[in-house]
Formats: sequence, structure tokens, C-alpha cells
Amino acid sequence: MIVAPTLRQMLFTVGLGKGHNLKVIGKRIRRSSLLFRLTLSTAVLLVIGLCFLSHSRVSRQFESKTILPILFSLREKLGKSPALSPDIKVLAVDDVAAAKVGRSELTLLEWAKILEVIDRSEPRAILIDALFSLADADKSPEGAEALKRLRAVKTPIYSGAFGAKDRIAGREIISLSEPINNRPDGLQTTTQGFGYTYAYGPHKSLSAILSRPGHLYYGEEEGGFYPFIAVGQDKVIPHIAFRAFADFQISEKTIRADGFDFPYANDRPTLINFSSYSTYMKQIFSLDVLLGDVAPNARLGLVKKNDIVVLVPMLYTGNTDFKPSPIGLIPGALAHVAVLNSILTKNSLVESGDGALLCLMFALIVGYFGAHAKPARLVLGVIAASLAWFVLCALAFIFAAVHLPYLIPQIALIVVGLCLLIQRIHFFERSAQIIRSALEGVVRPESLKALERNPEKLSLVSKEREITVVFIDIVSFSLMMETKAPDLAFRGLQDTVEQISAVIHKHGGIVNKTLGDGLLCFFGYAVELDEEIKDHANAALSASLEIQSWSITQILTHFEQKNPLFPLRIGINTSHVFIGNVGSRNRIDLTLIGSGVNHAKRLEAACRTGCVLVGTGTFDLISKGIHGEPHRRFVFIKHHEEQVECWEYDPIMEDQSRVISAMEIAEREAVVYSRVQKWNPKNSVDILVQGPQGEGRLINYWATGLKFQAEFLIPRLSRLDVKLLSSDGKLQNQMRAAGISNLTVEIISVGYMNGKYSHELRYISPEGKRSLIVADLIDRITTS
Repeated sequence: MIVAPTLRQMLFTVGLGKGHNLKVIGKRIRRSSLLFRLTLSTAVLLVIGLCFLSHSRVSRQFESKTILPILFSLREKLGKSPALSPDIKVLAVDDVAAAKVGRSELTLLEWAKILEVIDRSEPRAILIDALFSLADADKSPEGAEALKRLRAVKTPIYSGAFGAKDRIAGREIISLSEPINNRPDGLQTTTQGFGYTYAYGPHKSLSAILSRPGHLYYGEEEGGFYPFIAVGQDKVIPHIAFRAFADFQISEKTIRADGFDFPYANDRPTLINFSSYSTYMKQIFSLDVLLGDVAPNARLGLVKKNDIVVLVPMLYTGNTDFKPSPIGLIPGALAHVAVLNSILTKNSLVESGDGALLCLMFALIVGYFGAHAKPARLVLGVIAASLAWFVLCALAFIFAAVHLPYLIPQIALIVVGLCLLIQRIHFFERSAQIIRSALEGVVRPESLKALERNPEKLSLVSKEREITVVFIDIVSFSLMMETKAPDLAFRGLQDTVEQISAVIHKHGGIVNKTLGDGLLCFFGYAVELDEEIKDHANAALSASLEIQSWSITQILTHFEQKNPLFPLRIGINTSHVFIGNVGSRNRIDLTLIGSGVNHAKRLEAACRTGCVLVGTGTFDLISKGIHGEPHRRFVFIKHHEEQVECWEYDPIMEDQSRVISAMEIAEREAVVYSRVQKWNPKNSVDILVQGPQGEGRLINYWATGLKFQAEFLIPRLSRLDVKLLSSDGKLQNQMRAAGISNLTVEIISVGYMNGKYSHELRYISPEGKRSLIVADLIDRITTS
């Protein structure tokens, strides 16, 4: 049975934590978990690595091959691709032109005739996507005629040039003497300089005509170009698209061209704002009309005054001068057209945002919001953040021509999210394990599952609450354990505790197995909701009566099967108590503090076996008439000088015969379990026990107490004065002679047998050796 505590204000530990403070579960798991430290370290290292990677060529190439094609495609489908400026005219040697002349390359004279016709339309500039010629034009009559015609062309002609680190045999260095080739003082650039020392272009015989070279170099990164390349310490070669503009001027972050400040990156290639491939192909015209017999003074109506003409020497099928780009494999000349179009339309693609800073920011945001999120919400949050980031990047690209560094920050977001997800899954699994080990069998299975899903709902803040406390004790369990096989008794105890717990949970109560043979339960507080529950008194009484009804059935069944019996006593009291954690910061004990808890224990101790004893606090809240008619009792409670009013409920009011049979069986079994030597009277002399309520007949006696049977009930733990009387008067005379007139006793057990109440009592006074005198006198009278 549950031993009564000796503290003035009793503390009953519910033991939800079993040494685990749910407030510091996270700290303890993180502190003790190698997985947490590993995932945290991994996330930090990966984010640092991604920050460095964000500025690398590898990340830019990967993004240009994966993300940019998607963005350009989306923009095209939405009809937001930049239109081609009407001032740009693209003329090409396509399949038709190549077929007309019967070869893939035009002669210098053929080019000269084409340029003459174009020049008559007075365009602003002519750009040729080639080095144009490597041969000495003066060595042949045809070349000399071509040079004569070219010198007559008034429109500026810009052709290709390239840089080299070393001298190239057979090639002559071109002059970079124009002001446009001067590198501004203090200009710091890394990617634009390739360590070039020399510049090469068309043959020197064409130098007077093609004196404005522009570079054609794009580098290895798709979708980008270099606005200029540095040659030596003080010279630059602008990209061929910029040569068409006289106001070309380089500054630290922009290039001035045609009144537009074209932004560029000085540490990497600058992105090209491509239109759709179909847009370019629709605006490319064949040069076949200018080949063959062309009328003198012919004009090309397609080209207007101040147009910029781009000549593409090789656009025929089979040409290998195709470049990979975000819009697909395109002729290299179309990249020049795209750059030229950005200048004329003042619509360049602006790169914005620092990839490393975005990586760090995303990592911190995900870490902050995901550190306490559930795994499912974390996954949804990462997915939502990823979609939001992509949508933002897409909107910025499509509608504002702004390219944000999408890929590396996105990887950082996913990496941190995955690391957090692993940690959160581990945390929730560990939290669920801790909660399960602490609360399994304490709260309802539904409540346990709710707390496993939402461990943060478990609040341990101390707070005063009105609850109904229920104490359940298995009568004579310790004695039974001494006479029955331990395994058999244990299995029976286990089944009993499980059944009691199931009933308590069924009625919304909380159970704690405080001792092996007793349970402490309470009603009126939902742990998983951290809120009080109404009508807890009725729920507690209903559960207690159901438990006692089940217990009576089990006693009757087990007796027939010769299995151990587990009769119960139940005490119930409703009171305001404090519920909270009284453990240390690393340990939790969810504890009920209040005198009302102590009172419930005393009611259980005073209860008759097989019944439920209810305090007045509970009785006032119970709905009358639905639990049967109670019996009003007055019992002695420890630390109370006067008897306390309480109410006794029978579990099966409609079938008292079953209750009586079960209690008689329990009474007889208790005698069997007892190891105290007891003696029965041996003759017909009746020994009576006389007390304040009346007289009862002696059944047996032992050295420190006796048992008597009476028509009336004296509650357990009652203390009273009694007299022992024999029918012939001899016993009372011998007791007076021994100096013992009255016996002060305490009722330690109450049973029911043969239609009467049986009471076991122990002597309080006399005590020690003098109590043996009483047993000796009874023995003399009953054996004489």
C-alpha cells in the first residue's frame, strides 16, 4: 500500500519527466547529440564554401547553363524579350548567297562592291564579324581594285581584332593609337586583362581602311562578353559593338556609349541581354542581292541613313562559327548584335546582388525560422522560400532586366534547410522518445500522440488549478507477494495497473504509477492542451466506480481460478493545488502541491475495501443521483483532531450480493496472506468488544491486536477506546486486576463477511509488553 508521508504539506510527484525537463529537452539533445554538432558544422562549412564559390567561374558557368536558359525562355514565352532596334540591319552570307557565288567565302573585291552599295545609304557604321582578310591586297590587280573601292567608302568600317601574350610569326602588330584605345588612369580590372601584350587585326594593307578594330572575344562562359580587353599597361581594345559610338568612354562601373551608361562587371564577363533566337533570325537578310551583276549606283533600300549595319561572313549551313548561349546555339555574330541592341535600346541586363551575402542571409533566415519548426513545416518553408526566390529572380529578369544570383543562394537555402531538417527530425524523434518514456501510461494515448507531434505544447509553468485527485491502493499487496509466486503476482499487478490506467484515460484523467501497489491520478487538467477541464469531479467518480466494479468482477473470477486477488481502496478529493515543475534546470518533476492532495491520500487510507470514499470538496461538485446514493461517513484523518465528514460510494448498488461475496473472499484471502500468528477462541465463552458505537464479537486475536465483527461500520484509521467483556465477567475482572480498564485502539482494516462488518484493530495503549498481557488474558479465558 502507499505509505502516508510525514510532511506537513505533502508533495506528490507525478513523475512526468522521469528526470527529463521538457523545457531543456532541446538544450540537452543539442548538448549531447553528435548529430546536431555534425549537421551544424556541415551547414556552416557548406555555407562558407558556397560564399567563396559564388564568385567563382564554376558557379557562373553552371548558372549560365542551367538557370539563364530558363529565364530567357520564360521571358520569351511571356513576350517580354527585347525587340531588335530598327536601326540595326544584319546582312549575311547565308546558304543562298554562298550558292550564288559557288563558294563559302567572298573575295575582297566582292566585299568592296557590297560595302559600296551599303555606303550609298549613309549608315552610321558598318561592323564586320571577322578579321576580314589576312592576305596582302596590294599583290594582285583584283586586290588593288578592292582597296581603291574601299578607300572611297565614307562609312566607318569596324572589323575584328584580338590580343596575344607573345609575338605571332608572320603577323604584324596593329596600332592602338586612337584615344578610344587609351586605358583610363586608375581603372582596376581583373577579368578584362588576360595579360595581353600585343594586338593583331586585319592585314597591314587594309590598316588605313580598317583602322578601328574591335575585339570579338567572349571567353568560355556562356551568355557573357567582355566590353573591352586590356593590352599592355595602358591600352584597351573595345568590343566591336562599342566601336560604332564616338562617345565611348570607360569608367569604373559603366561604359559610356551613345549616351547610355552600359553597366559592366570588372571581375567577370558581363551578361548579354539576348532577345529570342527567332527575333534575330527574322531580321537577318541575305547578301545575295548584292552579289553578281549589280547596277552602277545601286542602293540597298533596306538600309537607312544612320543605321548600323552588321555583316556576317559565315551564316551558311555547316559553318562552325556557332557559340553556345542561354538561348541556344547561335552564330557568334548574333551576340554582337545583342550587345549593339542593348546600347541602342538602352536596355542592358543588369547584374545585382552579392551572391555571398545572399548565401549568408538565406542561411541565417532559414536557420532562425527553421530552428524551432517542425520537419513538415520546415520542408514546406524551404520549398516556399525556394519558389519565392525563383519567382523574384524571374520577375526581376523578365520585367526589369535585372539578373539576381539565383543558383548559389538557392543551394545555400536548400543545404541549410536539409541540415536543419536532419537535425529537426532527430530532435523531434528524441523529444517524442523522451515524452513517450515520460508520459506513456500517464496520459491518454491520444494525448500522448498529440504531445509527440507538438512537444512544445507541454507547459511546466507552475500554476494554481482546481483538480480532483484520486488515490488508488491495492489492499494487502505486500502480504500477498510473500505467499504467491512473484511472476504470477507481477503479471496480475501489471494487468490491474493497465486496466486502471485505461479507465482513468477513458474518463480524461492522468495517471502516475508512484508505487508498485498504488496509483496517483488526477482529473481536471489536460497536459497536451495546458488547460483545465470542467466536470472533473464527475469524471473522477465515474472512473473510480468503474474501476471498483471491474475489481469486484476480477476478485470473483480470480478466486475461482486460484489467481492472486487485488482488492482496491479509492479516495477522491477536489481542491486547488499548484501544478508545476519543482525539479532542477536539468530535471523535471511535475508535482502537485497542496493540502488537498494529502487529504485525498487520507481518504483512501480510511476507505473500506471495494468502495470509493469522496471528500466534501468533490461531493459538492458531483451531480447527484447519477452515481447512486452515497453513505455519509465520519472518519479520523491524520492531523485532524475531530472526525471529518466524507461520502462512501458502492460500485454496484443494484447487485450488492456480488460486492458482499467479493469482499468476503478478499477478507478470507487477507487472513491467508497474513504471516502474523493469530488465535481463535477455543470454547463457547463469547468475548465482546465494546466501543462508542456498540458491541461486536471477537473473532480472533494476536499479540498486538484483534479482530471483531459487528453490525455497524467503524471507518479505517479511526481511533477509539474499547473494552473487552466476557459473558461470565471473568475477563473484565482480570483486566482490572492487571491495571487495564480500557484499550486505545486504531482500526487498521475493515471488511465485510457473513452480512456483518469485520474490523481489525491494533493496540495503541497499552503497548509493548503490556499488550501481551491482553492476549494472555484472552487466551486464559477462552481455554479455561
